[in-house]
Amino acid sequence: MKKLFFVFLILVVFGSSIFAFDITRYPPPINAGDFIIDAGLGFIRTGYNLGSYSVPPLFVQAEFALPPVPVSLGAGLSYFGWKYAYPLEELAVPTGFNMHIVTPQFRVNWHWGFDVVWLDLYTGVGFGWDIVRTKWENAPDGWSADPPGSSGVFWNFQVGAHFFFSQGVGAVLEAGYPYLMKAGISFRF
Repeated sequence: MKKLFFVFLILVVFGSSIFAFDITRYPPPINAGDFIIDAGLGFIRTGYNLGSYSVPPLFVQAEFALPPVPVSLGAGLSYFGWKYAYPLEELAVPTGFNMHIVTPQFRVNWHWGFDVVWLDLYTGVGFGWDIVRTKWENAPDGWSADPPGSSGVFWNFQVGAHFFFSQGVGAVLEAGYPYLMKAGISFRF
């Protein structure tokens, strides 16, 4: 019984040291005052079942690590194009519209202080503005002058990780809303 207890105690100590973190400090690859820039591709749920990307979601985002607590403030910009096609058999010419969406946004992230020198885990929220532009393609006579789509305020949340390969270069992987997944390259200054 003592041996079993000793093995259990070793596993608890070893396991807790692997996952030890301090919520009041930045993880080892990030320091207060660091500037991080991420850029890459994403996948977003559009809500349109009959269409496809004309331009895949592209994003660039920057954040600044604030000194007192492990919080970073940042901004981002994303863009994607969507081509929607109406499957109406009575139309002689294929009809649809092209939609282009640009989303400037502000972000706030909390960085979790895990003791792994190459890993930065974070969670955060943001808000921004969807700028939507649509244009008909072969619209029949009598159809509305403006295809569907509207600009407006949006909010988002994200859970992500930076994986640093060197002092200043790494990869970023992020999931959340409205982007289901984002992946790209990360630079730290």
